[in-house]
Amino acid sequence: MSSGGNQERTCCGSLFTFIVTGGFVVLIYWAIFQPHHIRATVASADLTNLTVAGAAVSYKLAVRLNLYNPSLRVNIYYDELDSELRFRGERLAHATGATPAEFYQRRKSSDDVTFEFAGTGVAVAGDAAGELGKEKGKGSVSLEVAVDGKVRYRFGSIKIRQKPRIWCSLTIPVTADGGGRLDSGDRCSVNCLCAFLVCIGVAVLIYWATYQPHRIRAAVESAELSNLTVVVRNGTADGGGSGGVVYYRLAVNVTMYNPSGRAGVHYDAIRPRLLLLLAGGASLGAANATVPGVFHQPRMSTTVVAIDFDRSGGGGVAVAGDVAAELDKEIKGSGGGGEVGFEMVIDARVRYKLGFIPIRARPKVRCPVRIPVKAERRGGGGGGGGVTGFLRSGDRCTVKY
Repeated sequence: MSSGGNQERTCCGSLFTFIVTGGFVVLIYWAIFQPHHIRATVASADLTNLTVAGAAVSYKLAVRLNLYNPSLRVNIYYDELDSELRFRGERLAHATGATPAEFYQRRKSSDDVTFEFAGTGVAVAGDAAGELGKEKGKGSVSLEVAVDGKVRYRFGSIKIRQKPRIWCSLTIPVTADGGGRLDSGDRCSVNCLCAFLVCIGVAVLIYWATYQPHRIRAAVESAELSNLTVVVRNGTADGGGSGGVVYYRLAVNVTMYNPSGRAGVHYDAIRPRLLLLLAGGASLGAANATVPGVFHQPRMSTTVVAIDFDRSGGGGVAVAGDVAAELDKEIKGSGGGGEVGFEMVIDARVRYKLGFIPIRARPKVRCPVRIPVKAERRGGGGGGGGVTGFLRSGDRCTVKY
C-alpha cells in the first residue's frame, strides 16, 4: 500500500483563524470608511412648467446636490451617478444628464452635481397624478430623488469599490404656472455596504469571543494494545512481491472536554482512524466501534469515548514491506523491549448550541499514542499470541477546525 495515498490533506487554515481574521479585516475597513462615507445635501432645485392633465404629468426640474467627502484619509472617484425622480414611490423619469458625469474628489472637499429631469405627458400609474395635482393646488409638491452611484475609495494604493444610494426629499413651493425654486433643502440619506459589513464584523467577533477560547479539548486517558503481530513477506520467484501484514487490537479511551461556560456541544459523528507514526503515517484502518458515537455534551463537562480497533483476525492490515520491517524493528527496540507509536485521527462533526442558535463545525482531533510493549513474540501469524502493551495516560491531543 502506498504511504503517499494515506497522507493527510493539510487544511488551508483554522476555521477560527479565518473567522477572527475576517472580523478584524471588516473592522479595519469600517475604521477607514464608515465614519467618513459621502454626505449629500440638496443645494437647490428649480422646477418649471409643472402641469397635470388627467394621468399625465409634464415638468422640467434641475436639482443641484452638494456631495462632501469628510474623510481625512480617503479620496473618492465618482465613476457613475444614475438618478431617478419619484413621487410617492412612483417613478416619473430618469435624469437626462448629470453634470459632471464623473469626477475625482479629494479628502475634506465638496463638489456640486446637477441632475436634470424633463417629461412631457408622462403617464403616472395609479392615482399619483391626481395627488400631485392636489399638492400643486396647495402651493408645494413633495418629490424624491434617488441617486445610485458607483464610486471607488482610494486609500494609498488600495482602491475599494462601493455602490452608495443617495435618497433626497424635496419640498418645492410652486406657483400657479407650475414654477418654483428651492434654495436649500434637507440633508440626504446615504446608504452603502459599510453598515452591512460592520454588522457582519460584529457578529463574527461575537462568534469568535464565544467559541475561540473554548474549543474542544481532548486527551488519551488510556490505551491497551494486544495481539500485535507483524508478518513480513519477502519477494518470491512467482512474483508475489514484498510486503507485510499487521494484526492487532487496540482499545483507546479518549476524554473529550467542553470548557465553555456558555455553549453545549452536540457530537453528530465521530470517525476515528489509526495511523502509524513511522513510515509516513501508514494507515492501519478505521475504528470498529465508538461508544458513544453520538451524544450531547453540556457546558463545562467531560465525556469519555471508548474507541476499539480490531484487526486481530481475518486478513489483518496489508502494509508495504518497508513499513512492516520498520514496525517489526520498533517492536523489538533495544535492550529487550520497544515502543510502538500510533496516531489516532478523529474526524468529528459537531454543533455548538448557544441558546437556540446551532453552529456547525468539523474539528479534527489528532492524538499521539506511544505504547511500551514487551519484546516477547508469541505465535506466528494471524491472530494468536503477539505483542501486548498498556498506556495509562497519554499526551493531550491537538484539535484543529
